[in-house]
Order: sequence, then structure tokens, then C-alpha cells
Amino acid sequence: MTLTQIEYFIDAAESRNFSKTAERKYVSQQVVSSQIKALETELDIILFDRTNRRSIVLTEEGRLLYSIWRDLYEDFTHSLKVARSMKFSRKNYITIGVESGKLITDYVLPLIYKIKTDLPGIDFSYEFGPAAEIVDKVENGELDYCIVLSSEYNGKIGCDIIKHMNLRPGIAMSVNHPLANRKNVTLADIKDEPKITFKNFFAKNAFTRMTAEFLEAGLVPTNFIYVDDINTIEAMVRACSGITMCFIEQFSNKDGIKWYPIHGGNNGMDINLVMLWKDHKNPQIVDAFTSD
Repeated sequence: MTLTQIEYFIDAAESRNFSKTAERKYVSQQVVSSQIKALETELDIILFDRTNRRSIVLTEEGRLLYSIWRDLYEDFTHSLKVARSMKFSRKNYITIGVESGKLITDYVLPLIYKIKTDLPGIDFSYEFGPAAEIVDKVENGELDYCIVLSSEYNGKIGCDIIKHMNLRPGIAMSVNHPLANRKNVTLADIKDEPKITFKNFFAKNAFTRMTAEFLEAGLVPTNFIYVDDINTIEAMVRACSGITMCFIEQFSNKDGIKWYPIHGGNNGMDINLVMLWKDHKNPQIVDAFTSD
């Protein structure tokens, strides 16, 4: 039995819907279902009546455990926040969030290692996650800084440019896709194809940005598939489960992928890797990340 399983159980008991719990916890519905099922198996207790798929309800045993675990979990999370705040209050402790994906982590990880070596007097930790999630954590004061693509910057908090990039937006599909034998593929060709994109909690307005490309061309796209991360997108594209529109540089391995530029040619789009911050700015940290 894990704390995550209890967290999912409590949330599902309150939302009465595994999908709603998944959205709030930034995971897929399958993850929530499997974790709760594992908890039931370990306890040898059925926690939910799943007869009505749209609205699950607690069993009698589930109600008993919920009434006890809810207060215990609240006490645990509160005490953890207090303990962390004591650590975060130390002047030289810094927390940094980094947008998930090979494009960013390949650049940032060596930089983090170098900074930890160059600035031994500063103790800091870092975490990886969906861009929208870690930006929200900076806005809410849960992280001191985050590193994301500038497309995720909303103008509400402080921003420093780490690196200028030139990325190529395009249409990516498996080399085995029926359209992959064409010399050129247009937005009209993929209007009704299954299109795999991020849920908005991974990248703010990801769906909006994709549909805008079609609408500007006078097209109304259909058939979207929403997933949690770039690795899932890449796996589904390779399996011919759909196509995607992305920066080709985001793929960890371009072998087996056919890529078509959206606007013709191979000219890229200028975009920045940025460090965002809210309440304070440590010059040593920012300078270490932004200096060449």
C-alpha cells in the first residue's frame, strides 16, 4: 500500500469519477484505476461499486476507510508542507522545475550538474514534469524557478532567457503510415486523421495552438487523441495510432519517423528556453543558467 494509492482513493471517493481524479492528479485514467485496483487486491476489500461507470460510489467498507484515511492524509500532507517550508526558508535552498522531454533535459541536465559543482554553497533540488504543471507550481510558490519553452510563458511572472533555439514545426508520422509515401503532406490531408496532442495540463493551450493552424487555413479539424507526455505521443506515432504536430527536435529518436514541415521548407521557428520565477530572483542561480 502506497501513499499515492491512498491519495487516489480519497480523491476518487470525493469526485466519484476516476477520470476526474486522473485530471486533477496529472495522470491517465488507467493509472488511477490500476492503482486503486492494486489497493483493493492488497487489502482484499472492494472499495468502490463500479456498477455505474459514470459515477462510482463507495462500498460500506470503502466509506469506513475513507472517513479515517481522509483526516490522516490531511494531517500527513500538512505536516509535510510545514517541514518543507522550514527547509525552503533557508536562504541557500532553491527548488527548480524542468519541463519534461529530451529536447530540454539533454541541455539542462549537464547544466544542473555543472552548477551544483560551481556553486557548492547553494543547496537545491529539481523535478521534472508537464510544462503547465511546473509553471503553476512557480505561480503558487511551490517551486522557486522553472525551465520551459517560451511558448509556455504567460507573462504573469519573471522571465529570463536561457538559450535561443530554432525549432522546426511540422507533421510527424510513422514511415509505415499510408500518407508517408507522399512527397508533401498538407493540413488538408490530415484534417480527419487521428491527431495526437498534449492535454492542456501538460502544455497550456496545446490543443488551441494545434487547431489554430487548421483554422488559419480555413479547415475544421476532427479526431483528436489527448495524452500526457511527449514519450506517449512518440510511441503512438511509431505504432501508427495517429499523427502529431510538433517540433521534430522533441522526438528522442527520429529513425522510423517521417516528418513534413507545416509551412513548407525547412525554416525553423525562433523560440527560447526560459527560466521563470515569481517571488525572488537569486542572481547566482539565474546567471549560472543564462550565461554561456
